[in-house]
Amino acid sequence: MILQRSDARRYDKLFLGFMDNVAPTFGLKSTPRFPCEDLTAGDMCMLLEGVWGPFGDRGIIDDFVSANPLRFNRTDLREIEGWRDALFADFHVVRDGRDTVFMYDDRSYVVRGVGSEAEVDLGLELPALCTALVIPFAGLLTHGSVVEDLPTALVHDDLTSRDVQEAIARQKAEGRRVSTAKDFARNISAVQASQQKYNGMRAEEDERAYGDGPAPEQYPGLLAGLSAEERAKAVEEHKKALEEALTFEDRQRRYQDLRENIKADCVDGDLAWTLAQAFDTLDEDDLLSMADRNGITREDVLADRSKLCKELARVCDRDPEALLGPAVMCGRWAVEEVKRVYDAGGLLTIPDVGDLLKDVPHPFFPCVQLFHRDNTFACIMPREVRDALTHADWAAQFERSDRLQEAYKYLDALQDMRGVVRMDKALEECFDHVDELNGAEVLLMIKERLYRGWGSLEVHYIDDERYFVESDIMLAEILGAYQDDIARGSEGFKQMRQRLSAEMDDIEGLINKTDHFLTHAILQAQEGKPPCPPSEDILSHAVAGAVMRTPEAQALVSYFDAHVPEGEDEYTFGTEAVYSVIDHARGLINFEALFGGLADMGFVPTEEQLEEMLPLIRSLDEVVPKWTNNGWAPRDLPLDEDRVHTVQFKEMSIPVRTRR
Repeated sequence: MILQRSDARRYDKLFLGFMDNVAPTFGLKSTPRFPCEDLTAGDMCMLLEGVWGPFGDRGIIDDFVSANPLRFNRTDLREIEGWRDALFADFHVVRDGRDTVFMYDDRSYVVRGVGSEAEVDLGLELPALCTALVIPFAGLLTHGSVVEDLPTALVHDDLTSRDVQEAIARQKAEGRRVSTAKDFARNISAVQASQQKYNGMRAEEDERAYGDGPAPEQYPGLLAGLSAEERAKAVEEHKKALEEALTFEDRQRRYQDLRENIKADCVDGDLAWTLAQAFDTLDEDDLLSMADRNGITREDVLADRSKLCKELARVCDRDPEALLGPAVMCGRWAVEEVKRVYDAGGLLTIPDVGDLLKDVPHPFFPCVQLFHRDNTFACIMPREVRDALTHADWAAQFERSDRLQEAYKYLDALQDMRGVVRMDKALEECFDHVDELNGAEVLLMIKERLYRGWGSLEVHYIDDERYFVESDIMLAEILGAYQDDIARGSEGFKQMRQRLSAEMDDIEGLINKTDHFLTHAILQAQEGKPPCPPSEDILSHAVAGAVMRTPEAQALVSYFDAHVPEGEDEYTFGTEAVYSVIDHARGLINFEALFGGLADMGFVPTEEQLEEMLPLIRSLDEVVPKWTNNGWAPRDLPLDEDRVHTVQFKEMSIPVRTRR
């Protein structure tokens, strides 16, 4: 989601103007052209730290408002005054449906982009860990800038996507999701208290990492000793109890968050009943891009917006298959939403009432556009589109969408299992599994889903060949140039983050500069091992979810249920800990990294516990599909007679807990 164009322009004027005025205070050159647009990461770090950091001077904001050197009006100055409470912190940034969510301590913030989605504005490849400024503006939240960012896999590699989604769901259910400036102001005292708590926790974690300070005591949680079925029932009942315990205000806040998310997809301006009017809702760049794609080159048409919109409407491909293409690429549910609007005669209205908001369809241009008027959401299908879709074979489109969805799940499973898989080989396997598809159609689907933030497949060039590559692997490649820094401990790690933050602004260029040492190592290890086809369980639940259903994973869950660290959620800790082990086990298990991640979650074992846990971890490792095994779990890997099956572990130093 992004700010409205008018708000984005106003934000640029205010924020860049303010930062430009502040720059000389910190020894940076100032010009009337707002040079902070071109500041280095180090310069921006200096500015943000100087104003909003732990030792910053937020009085600079008061001085600016008092002097008003840029002659802003009263409304603008009040907006800037509200920036005193902007939150400058380390965030875990993820996508959650339509939202870019900045997670910090026990709250999450829905952050709007300015010119494009927030992660695109900031040059992030999600999920990511970054130091950033979350700032209230125009009743919503947006960002100031990223100072540093680091691949999540390298900092919080114990957090899986499932864990993140569960955390987001809890925060929504418990009223700890902040999406408006009003919510932000209402939560500011709690946020400041959380920030103090966060700094204290980080200090304790640093002490534990170096063997100093006491580790949390452990106790048997409420789930200890339960069977898998009993445990699942207890967790579900706990979630239900949390939901029922929500106050009226909590529920209203949740509906308000959903409402704001949907409104962000709404089109500004007049309702669009025709294709020409629909094209007129596009901004200038999108409109010119449409013209270019449709071969419109006459200068007199390009210079006249009204003429250009009419010409685009005239040349628009009205074949039902082309019109429904974007929705088909996203899944059956999307085609069903378009058909709902078509069946409603081209106008579907839904009252802006909490319980009904979940029924508001997504917009799919040019088939459906979304508007908000008079406390009502209106989904409008242009007349020409509705006429064209009278000839649509809806059953065929649903079938086509199902095949594409099946293909996406299959390719996603291959990337998940093998880590690195050559695209042409993956497509061959996919087409053997799913009939009546072609490579161009599948690639278009991948592109469409990435554009909308609904995709996990990633395509990269390695040695001039296209590969699907797990994001954790590609991001880990970047660390190859920083091994010397990392080896020097915490100080080297800080310096590495500072150097890396500037280069991460151009993530694609940075990837292209790597030597792909990890990718090549995985591909080399895969040689001679036949590719493992995905099981139905993996196709349905992904690798981590499928492994979690095994007896080996459940045995380890039971162990963690019986050893919950003080302060952790006993209903989620066991599951989160085992997902962490599974994530580490996808490559060769590095015990230092594994137990370091568990220590970050509060779990530091005694020497006796290590002896109890290692057999459980080794058993779990046997059933985890390995990237280096071309997707095979060690126990299932086909072996030649002259090869010996060994499970490899990298034994390294493990922090242990001494009893008090």
